[in-house]
Amino acid sequence: MSKDSSKFWEENGVMLALVTLTVVAIVVGFAYSNWRDKKSLSDGPASVSSASLAVDDDDSVLLVLTEFVEFHSEDSDWKEWRTSLLRLRDGRLLGRRVYQRAAPTCQGAINGRIWCVTEEAGPELLDTKLGVIADKARLIATSGALTGGIAKGQPVGLVPGTGELELVGMQGTRSRIHPRTLVARAPMPGDDARVPRLGSSQGSGTAGSVMLSGREVQFEGRPLAKLVSGRTTPRPPISDATFLNPDFVTDPFVEAYRGTTSGGAAILVHDDSLEQRSRVHYCAVREDGTKAWDFVDKKGGLIAAHADGPTLAIIVRADQGYVLGIDTTTGTMKYRYDGTAGK
Repeated sequence: MSKDSSKFWEENGVMLALVTLTVVAIVVGFAYSNWRDKKSLSDGPASVSSASLAVDDDDSVLLVLTEFVEFHSEDSDWKEWRTSLLRLRDGRLLGRRVYQRAAPTCQGAINGRIWCVTEEAGPELLDTKLGVIADKARLIATSGALTGGIAKGQPVGLVPGTGELELVGMQGTRSRIHPRTLVARAPMPGDDARVPRLGSSQGSGTAGSVMLSGREVQFEGRPLAKLVSGRTTPRPPISDATFLNPDFVTDPFVEAYRGTTSGGAAILVHDDSLEQRSRVHYCAVREDGTKAWDFVDKKGGLIAAHADGPTLAIIVRADQGYVLGIDTTTGTMKYRYDGTAGK
């Protein structure tokens, strides 16, 4: 080593070492931050924003949940998205698929098959572990009408009964792809031309009146309401019990539940009291106005309610949306899902 180079290292060696350590620290920090964000997105808590239904091969009802995780940096805030698959009866997490910046729209097609669509990935056919059976390229290859690609801005439809996905090609031609065979066909003359948009037909939530033991019951008065029956006024109150801001919870199973409880029962949601607005009640009310059971939870809006057998899943809108699994025979909580692995 020459005298000049030795002098250079004597004068600048410490500084160069500090610069090198700084660069290494930045690279390691960036890599750790990226790993931490991916870990949080794939495994951490998330906010549930919507839910649809699917059915597994064994006829188990599945919740297809759209969730987001919020990230924050010095420069910006953003959301990244994922789909989680939850077995409704026990809250078990069966699968998860990360979509990052694009919110997915998913819905069950037939037993064991789920359609999902995002702006990034396009349409995909998934199994009930959220593994990909057919991606956008394979779906396009099923139909000559889609050879030029899928038209942007056109709604993706789900054909009732068959579970076929309806896609519109660049020339405006429609193709319907079967979720089991992946065979595409053009709509037939006898087919309904108006196909529901994917994800639009499975929302359920609340209603102002229901049929209970053969008669229509509803609420009268706001914010404190009484249960009344009949369609003509004045409507006689069923009891003196009052409920704050009540609504009936609606779902096909809830409809059946009204006939399976002794004397029939309706499931409803109402605020706790004028003084305790931070809590909400989910309860089953008999035809005489008394409660069969009463579950109290923290305040949150009801996005949807779905059921499988005696388990009622309530999707709650809150600062951090979540799912409650309630046993409708006892009114006890079976599980609470906040985005972390279920049972």
